[in-house]
Amino acid sequence: AIKLNKNYSKAFNNLGSLYLSQGEHDKALSNYKEALEVNPHNIEARSNLCEYYEKANQISAFEREVKDSEKLYGDMQPLINFQRIKLEYRKKRFSNVTNLFEKLSLHDLPSDKLASLFNIIGKSYDKLSDFKKAFEYFHKCNNHKIQSHKINLSKNLYCSELTKLTADWQSENITERKYKVLEKLPWSINFLVGFPRSGTTLLDTILRGHKSVFVIEEMPLLSKIKIEAGIIPSPRNLSALTKNQIDDLRHAYISEVNKLTGNRNHYDVIVDKFPLNITNVGLINTIFPEAKILLVLRHPYEAVLSCFMQDFKMNEAMENFLDLKKASSLYDKVMTIWTLYEKNIDLEFHTLKYEDLVKDMKGTIKKLSSFMSLPWQEDILNFTKTAKKRDRIKTPSYEQVVGKLYTTAIDRSKNYQKALEPCSEDLDKWVERFKYE
Repeated sequence: AIKLNKNYSKAFNNLGSLYLSQGEHDKALSNYKEALEVNPHNIEARSNLCEYYEKANQISAFEREVKDSEKLYGDMQPLINFQRIKLEYRKKRFSNVTNLFEKLSLHDLPSDKLASLFNIIGKSYDKLSDFKKAFEYFHKCNNHKIQSHKINLSKNLYCSELTKLTADWQSENITERKYKVLEKLPWSINFLVGFPRSGTTLLDTILRGHKSVFVIEEMPLLSKIKIEAGIIPSPRNLSALTKNQIDDLRHAYISEVNKLTGNRNHYDVIVDKFPLNITNVGLINTIFPEAKILLVLRHPYEAVLSCFMQDFKMNEAMENFLDLKKASSLYDKVMTIWTLYEKNIDLEFHTLKYEDLVKDMKGTIKKLSSFMSLPWQEDILNFTKTAKKRDRIKTPSYEQVVGKLYTTAIDRSKNYQKALEPCSEDLDKWVERFKYE
């Protein structure tokens, strides 16, 4: 379309969104700008450019685009009013957020923006200590997703597969490895796992500040390996893998990592961060018996509540976070299979608590560095500097890791005790097991 008409603003905007979905951020930015160069009144391109800057934590550029848009439209354009609300939230002017929201016409806002809007309003009321209203809007956000995505929470494939895998690990034993010698990896491999919203993005950002470390952020490399293996990773199936099959899977993984690193060989340590790979530890240990597992924990109630409060991109796993009871049930399933791996496999793992990371970052990271055999680098602690250098952070924590550490989220669940009461059956045993209060 652009070849036929170089003044086709809509095509440039659509191409920008396509590039963004493929992770080509520079090309996305260029096409959004081109769309506005051709037609400054392309409201979708203006909104997309605002969102690009906001998610890239380029707040000054985000503010500039919002102001430029307001000069064109005043307060007559709902999409730009929505961006103004997001800007006020990023500026931590939470009363402004709720005041602007009261004036916003929801009927004129595209349906795909409503969940994000409700989520921002919920977070703003949480910051203003109006927890009843906060919960109301988190609930509205999640209900909107259920309706718009036509989600049936009673038929969740992810949970069904996890239940089946857990049953296999409860009834089967994994046989001793027949293959002691496998081809050496070009780097040491670590898998950063845990329940979502437990601090893995913060730890990811800290570790990538180390010159010897390359962090892979939430890329489905292990899922590709699992598909290539063509098996459910039960003890019986994993024990049946031949040495040639394991070598082939290792080579496939190395090839994927090399694509990401650009074959740069100055990295001594790879950290594959994908929290829910905690459910794939059996597969990890079979394919990479030398791998180290970095397990991040957070108070079970805090982790579950935080997942409920997040505006996740939907997939079969994330659907469980649209309902508090479903989220706590998933937590129980995830930690149950982790304990089975811990019991049945000779794992080399290190447990780190989010609360310790917030209260004593240096001491906590020094222990982790020792476990990973990383030489100590003091500037690894300057995570905000590292975060601001990153092109784009994929998780909902993108807005938090560029700011100072705060402790207010540690005891947030106390403000939502009544809503969390149905979760006690799933979570209390883990509070005790992980030695939380």
